[in-house]
Amino acid sequence: MSPRRVLHELEQHERSHGANESTYWLYFELLWRDFFQWVALEQGKRLFRAQGIRSKQKTWRVDPDVIARWQAGETGVDFVDAFMHELNATGWMSNRGRQIVASYFAKELGQDWRIGASYFESTLIDYDVASNYGNWAYQAGVGNDSRDRHFNVSRQQDTYDPTGAFRNMWL
Repeated sequence: MSPRRVLHELEQHERSHGANESTYWLYFELLWRDFFQWVALEQGKRLFRAQGIRSKQKTWRVDPDVIARWQAGETGVDFVDAFMHELNATGWMSNRGRQIVASYFAKELGQDWRIGASYFESTLIDYDVASNYGNWAYQAGVGNDSRDRHFNVSRQQDTYDPTGAFRNMWL
């Protein structure tokens, strides 16, 4: 389904049923998609460099055992592992989950973010090159955001899965 079609359906839904928080976030994500399309067009192959579009020098590790455990959802961090189990079983993961596991992979594990992006490329059913690499570079601290964000997995878990229902479903 094209983004244009999604937008059309979203606008039709809002006309019939009114806007709400969910429709806002869907529209917001469509804007992010367009943003990353323009970034990819402007940056070209620079989007795929280890130092990203900001040419930020970082030392990335490539540890096959660490990477394999992350891919299999066997890191020992329940929230990350649950998201990876969901991805491996369904080919899909929420935007929040994608941000959490990407941040964990690059920031906590220190692995080359491009390997994580490549794994998503081979696994996601809704894969889009610009959004995928744009978001991964963003989470790795080499993309558009100069603040070099870091997701606190424990805080994310407490906020988005306080009862453990999501973790229990996938672990």
